[in-house]
Amino acid sequence: MALKRLKNEAASGPDQIHNLMLKNLPLNSLKEIIELFNLSLREGRVPKAWKTSNITMIQKKASSLQDPLNYRLISITSCLGKLLERINKIHS
Repeated sequence: MALKRLKNEAASGPDQIHNLMLKNLPLNSLKEIIELFNLSLREGRVPKAWKTSNITMIQKKASSLQDPLNYRLISITSCLGKLLERINKIHS
């Protein structure tokens, strides 16, 4: 259910794994990811790569390009990490 709810158009994080890739994995690959997620939840540890992000600056509407205060930062994290967070919220 959590996998189906992922947005297809969401940007991929530093690992370059996109939600569409996850949604189109064969069942045996999904089972491997589930085992990895279960291990992570059991041990209370998350791979560092899933916590790393790409940071991008987005200009606020109708603002000066020269003023750094007219930008907001967004962090793009791993789709695998986001999926694990969503599953953890559902089962918490």
